[in-house]
Amino acid sequence: MKWNNINRYPMVYLTLLVLFAVFLFFSLSDIRLFSDAWVELRLLRFFSILITGICLGISGSVFQSVTQNPIADSYTLGVSGGASLGAALALGLGVGLQEISFLAGSFFGALCSVLLLLALVRNMDLADSNRLLLVGFSLSLICGAFVSMIMMVLSAADLQKSYYWMAGQFGTWRDGLAIYLWAPVLMTTLLLSGLSRKLDVLSLGSDFVRACKLRPEKIVRHALLLGSLLVCFAVSLCGVMAFVGIVSPHLARRISLRYSHRDHFVYASFISVLLLLLSDCIAQSLFYPREIPTGAIVAVLAGPALIIQIAMQYSRFSKRNVGL
Repeated sequence: MKWNNINRYPMVYLTLLVLFAVFLFFSLSDIRLFSDAWVELRLLRFFSILITGICLGISGSVFQSVTQNPIADSYTLGVSGGASLGAALALGLGVGLQEISFLAGSFFGALCSVLLLLALVRNMDLADSNRLLLVGFSLSLICGAFVSMIMMVLSAADLQKSYYWMAGQFGTWRDGLAIYLWAPVLMTTLLLSGLSRKLDVLSLGSDFVRACKLRPEKIVRHALLLGSLLVCFAVSLCGVMAFVGIVSPHLARRISLRYSHRDHFVYASFISVLLLLLSDCIAQSLFYPREIPTGAIVAVLAGPALIIQIAMQYSRFSKRNVGL
């Protein structure tokens, strides 16, 4: 299938692919439809994947836009590292109910990491986005070091739980949280949609933004905070899910007919949901009855896809230079 054909009707192709993935996802189970077990084991898991895909797709587009860097995502900005540290601390300290403390620790760990990042780069100029990535990556490494130390003193059960969470997994008790998170996710998405026009202007450069009587630093801070909130919601549901926030914005820009952040948000969300659904189906069936973390399958699928796309872009660029 040629990219030109996809570019003409991107939503048609994406919708058909997502519907196929949804059919494949629900066909893996022989549980009677609309029974209590079906709602608990399949429907809630599907809602969790849906919300996670939307959050990671939109947040990845936001991060790559405001930093003007194609490798910006929740990991390179330190959000995932903060979530991992918060969850590890909750497990290590055993505060209150372990499930609730585990969830609260991951959420507030990610949120604190974002607030610390914004505080460290509060005077950042748009042209100084590399500083944002360096600070975020440094925070991620520091959090990772503390997580490694905490995991050394965890029990075997807590160690296994933390491993599956940091690898990215669905089908846990956290799937039930999806019915409570849709409202804050919808509100944050609408706020980012309202900010999309300013992000379009931001992509034209800081001088143009100031000529429009806008403050680029304020736009960057608001976009980073809202995008990080979406990451916090996704982390609370499935843990750390790598590659989704990097690959989906790349593919969204590739099939988009125009440079519009609102369009990119929609395309990136569809691509993320599609990737997560297919990866989760493989994770459930590859070593059945055992289930491997969905994040591992995502990395196996998304990594080569990103490499192939970069190779295709480089090949076209080389041909243009030869033609010149």
